Amino acid sequence: MRCVLPNAPSRPITVNNGYVMPGWYDIKSFDRMGDAKKLEDEEGILQSKENITKLLDEEFKLFKSNQSGKVILGGFSQGAAISLLTGLSYPNNRLKAIVAASGYTLQRWKKEVPNHITVHEQQKNIPVYIHHGEDDQVVSYQYASMCYEELKNEHGVNLIIETDPYQGHHFTDEQVSFYHKLLNEF
Repeated sequence: MRCVLPNAPSRPITVNNGYVMPGWYDIKSFDRMGDAKKLEDEEGILQSKENITKLLDEEFKLFKSNQSGKVILGGFSQGAAISLLTGLSYPNNRLKAIVAASGYTLQRWKKEVPNHITVHEQQKNIPVYIHHGEDDQVVSYQYASMCYEELKNEHGVNLIIETDPYQGHHFTDEQVSFYHKLLNEF
């Protein structure tokens, strides 16, 4: 097994008073229900998506055939959001699964742009494992649920959703066990 665990680059994060810290993109506001086009750091999001796409391309070059190997893309919070954006729009069906813990979808406002593909047709069949705490104070379960329902109902994504009514914005031992089991199955 080979695990590649990229770190987010350091950048100023607006909601933390501009403090430089690891982040896949800037978070300008926790108000995710506001005007996402104005609130999202589109440049940072697209840069991170491009970096993860390149990383996936490099990993797939390691495999000698057109088979997928056993590549699972996943992340927590911002990493989950970037994993969903990148994995679901990845232009081939070589991923085995996507895992998103305490995440949400990005660039939802782009669905208004003609011919914008947020979910690549080939990615609709891969399992997308979602874990989210209903007591998450950083990424509200209400907002995340809306994102996941959109993926399922509007885009036909194969979601497997697990929630915990008492979980906040963190990993649980049960999640770690699930991910370990998932890796062993693949």
